[in-house]
Amino acid sequence: MVTSLVRRWVGHRAWRRLHWMAYACWPVAVAHGLGIGTDQSATWVLAASAACVAAVLGLAGWRLAAAIRAPGEGAGAR
Repeated sequence: MVTSLVRRWVGHRAWRRLHWMAYACWPVAVAHGLGIGTDQSATWVLAASAACVAAVLGLAGWRLAAAIRAPGEGAGAR
């Protein structure tokens, strides 16, 4: 959210690179959360992680399906 607020000052190219890095770091963060710490086997940690993964996969699938249905009409086609 913060990067989107400062997008006009950092420029589109830098903003886009930062977002691609965030996409690449997210699976690493999930693996880190599940693999390290004293709460790693707690039910609430597993449930929260599973919910986050399910939400991201579901939204990614939804976006991909929308892009396949209407090529050239997505949010990135401005």
